[in-house]
Amino acid sequence: MEKLDVRAVARLLDVPQRSLRAGMVPTPESCGSLRFCPRCMSLGYHGVVHQRERQARCPIHQSPLLVACPHCEKSSDYWLDAELLDAPFRCRQCRRPYGSRASPLPCVPLTRERRIAVTRAALG
Repeated sequence: MEKLDVRAVARLLDVPQRSLRAGMVPTPESCGSLRFCPRCMSLGYHGVVHQRERQARCPIHQSPLLVACPHCEKSSDYWLDAELLDAPFRCRQCRRPYGSRASPLPCVPLTRERRIAVTRAALG
């Protein structure tokens, strides 16, 4: 596994380095497998709230969170590494998008303020 340049990735994703590091370390209340909302992935968004074991539904869309790729039906470990940087929001195994669009780039991603608001609302 390649070493991740936390500073560069945090700048690229427009998130604090502290948040990126926290998202890279599993916590007792986090699920070890990726849990995601396809609609959020289509928008270029995946939040730590999706990973909380007690969170069964997306806090934005209220749809059930998925735990396997809709294409190859394989689950992925929830772990950010350099391998995923060239194909964000795509399955680690088959490389097809988790969302309903081929790429989240044409969509307007959630702003930093919206990401913070969603996380705060979901965590209470």
